[in-house]
Amino acid sequence: MLTLRFFASATLFLVAIASPVDHVAQTFAITVENLSYKQIFTPVLTVIHEPSVTIFKTGTPASLELQYVAEDGNATTFVQLFESGLSGICGWSVGSELTFPGKTYNGNVTITKPCQDPHISIVSMLGISNDAFTGISSVPLDVQHKISEQVTAYDAGTEENNEDCVYVGACAGSHNLRTPGLGEGFVHVHRGIHGLNVTKPGLSVEYDWRFPVAYITVSST
Repeated sequence: MLTLRFFASATLFLVAIASPVDHVAQTFAITVENLSYKQIFTPVLTVIHEPSVTIFKTGTPASLELQYVAEDGNATTFVQLFESGLSGICGWSVGSELTFPGKTYNGNVTITKPCQDPHISIVSMLGISNDAFTGISSVPLDVQHKISEQVTAYDAGTEENNEDCVYVGACAGSHNLRTPGLGEGFVHVHRGIHGLNVTKPGLSVEYDWRFPVAYITVSST
């Protein structure tokens, strides 16, 4: 009996350590449909990670990496962080093009290392805004089930929503400066574009949106 119990325990232990390895080389197809009228989505960042990693979370301050995505549409600092060997990162990809209204981003992401309980996060800036972005955060991955989510737009809370084209990089001739006023200080559902500074020039309400702003799917290939 002692031998049998030891064998059973050893078997369970082997299953526990082998399970993450089974995920390596698994590829997932990603789609992000832009449902807005005039907003442009910046290149999509997709990350597969363990539960210990959080790309964004409502009610908490945005990381510096998320700030660069939400204000500039630039995922470089996230990629640099991942390449530095951040624990819990299992794979990532960054799109190469903008996603225009009515269009859909199609991409892939592959798990490149053993991954315990893989989750997926996706972020993309709403380009004609101060610091709006959309995406999903820490959604559990299951190779047997497709993820389909209608998602809202979030405010990173890192920049004042003054809607002044001097501070919005997508405006023609803009230097994309940082706003003098502070942001709200935490990630939350965005309140939209209200045409506050149309005479400066600024953003018109044509760039506003309603829920949902995007439709995201994730499926194993």
